[in-house]
Amino acid sequence: MTLTRRFLSLLLAASVAIAVLGAGTAFTQDDKPTAKATQKAKQKKTRKAPRGRLPNHYGKLGLSKDQKTKIYGIQRTYRARLQDLQQQIEDLRQQETIEIQQALSDDQREQLVGLLKEAQERRAARRKARQAQSKN
Repeated sequence: MTLTRRFLSLLLAASVAIAVLGAGTAFTQDDKPTAKATQKAKQKKTRKAPRGRLPNHYGKLGLSKDQKTKIYGIQRTYRARLQDLQQQIEDLRQQETIEIQQALSDDQREQLVGLLKEAQERRAARRKARQAQSKN
């Protein structure tokens, strides 16, 4: 694969990943943290390490400290396993995208990059319009 083709493939994969996963931030149009984001950051610094959260309605069961500790441990175990699986899914989706792109001709890949860029610009324009509308 030539360097240009590899670059286009990676660019397209990154564009697709951004389009699929979105690029939400906690910043306003001026790229300054919002008051809520600043407050959350301060809370995170002053809070103790999170101990976990009981599943819905489990708090009403009168669980002992030992039971809560055991539940939190189970949650930590499964959370780590789920994160590993989610990473595997992301990797498979990226590999799928790359293989699909390899089925395209160079002209089609260039055209696709342009289409993705246009779609990204339209999303940005809609986002700006919504922000302007919410300020009024």
